Amino acid sequence: SQKLKEILRNKRRTRWADQEGIRRYEICLQNPPRSNIVIFDEAQSELIANYILKGYSYFVYNMRPEKIYISPLIIYYFIKSLRRFDSNKLTISKGKLRSVLVRLRQYYRMASFFAMKPKIVISSNDNSAIFHWLSKNYKDAEFFAIQNGHRRNYEFNKAHTRMYIPHFFCYGDYDKDRYLRYGHVVENSYPVGSLMIGIYRERFQNNNKKEYDISIISEYRNHIFRDASSDHHQKRSQILTHKLLAQYVNKNQSLKVALINNKNTKEDEIDFFRNIYNDSVNYIKNDRNKYTSYNVVDKSSIVVGFQSTLTFEAFGMGRKVLVIDFTDSNDYNDYEPIILLKKPSYSELENRLNELLAEPYEDYHKRTKEYAS
Repeated sequence: SQKLKEILRNKRRTRWADQEGIRRYEICLQNPPRSNIVIFDEAQSELIANYILKGYSYFVYNMRPEKIYISPLIIYYFIKSLRRFDSNKLTISKGKLRSVLVRLRQYYRMASFFAMKPKIVISSNDNSAIFHWLSKNYKDAEFFAIQNGHRRNYEFNKAHTRMYIPHFFCYGDYDKDRYLRYGHVVENSYPVGSLMIGIYRERFQNNNKKEYDISIISEYRNHIFRDASSDHHQKRSQILTHKLLAQYVNKNQSLKVALINNKNTKEDEIDFFRNIYNDSVNYIKNDRNKYTSYNVVDKSSIVVGFQSTLTFEAFGMGRKVLVIDFTDSNDYNDYEPIILLKKPSYSELENRLNELLAEPYEDYHKRTKEYAS
C-alpha cells in the first residue's frame, strides 16, 4: 500500500531500478495509445521508423526499460486473458513459482496489446522470447521480425520454449533452416540480407578502394577477459587467435591491418590488444551512428572474426572472410570450411590468409557464390 501511495503521489509515472541503479521498469498510470502499427522493443526502432515505416504512424512499445501501463482497461483485459491460464501450474516450488510469474507478465503484456489493438507488430529483436510468445498468442495482428544478429547454436539449444516467428526477414535461408533444425517455428521467411548493410549502402558510396589488407573484429567482453581466473573456452579460443594473428602481422610487416573495437570501447580493451599486437595494427573505435565498422569492412580485403555478426555481414557484402573458432565445439559456428578455420595451428592460419590475399576477387566470388547466397 505504501508503494501504491508513492506511485500515486508521483502523478502518472514512476520508475523502478535494481540495486545498481539500472532502470528495469517504468510505471505509467494510463493506457498505451491505440495504433495500427506497433514497434516492439526500441532496439533499432529509429531505423525501422525512418527506413521502413516512413509516412506511417506507429507506436514504440518500450522494453529498455519496460513500460508497465496500469489502467482499468488494462486490468480488465488482464483478468480476461487469465482464462487461458493453467492453474495446475500453481505448485509450491521456487522454480514453478518463477515460471508462473513469468507467464503472468506475458498475459499482462498481451492485455496491453489488446488495449493498443495493433494490426502489425514489427521488431528487430528477432530472438526475444517475449516477442515469440506474443506472436503465438495474440491473434489480432501480423508479427514481423527483422534479424539483427548472428544467432549461435547454443542460443537455439538453451531456449526454454520453442521460438515462433510468423514473418521473418532474415539474412539468408541458412538462418531459417537453423531455426527449423532446432525445432523452432518460422511460418514465412524472407531472405533479404542485413538491414544495416542496406542502410549503409544507401547512405554511403563504396569506391572499392582497399585501405586495409585485413580487418580484425574485436569480440572483447569484460566479463570474460578481465577475470584472470576465468577459463572459458571462448576466452581461450580468442586469445590464441589474436596471438597467432599478431605473429602473422609481425611476420608480414607490410600489411595494413585494422582492429575494430566494440561500440562501447573502454581503455582496458585497448590495453588488452596492445599487449598482444603492440602498435602493429590500427585501432578503430566503432561508431554505429557513422557506420564506422561497415566502412572499415568495405575498405578491407579480408575480414577476420570469431562469432561477430559483422563477420557474416561482411560475407554478404562480398568481402573475403575467415571465421576462426578454436573452441572445439559447434556451439558458436558450424559453417563449412570454405569460411571456417578450426584447427589451432599457426601454419594453417598462415596458409589460409596467404591464399585469401593472393586470390583474385573474381575467383573468390565464383568459389563462394553458392555458399554466400
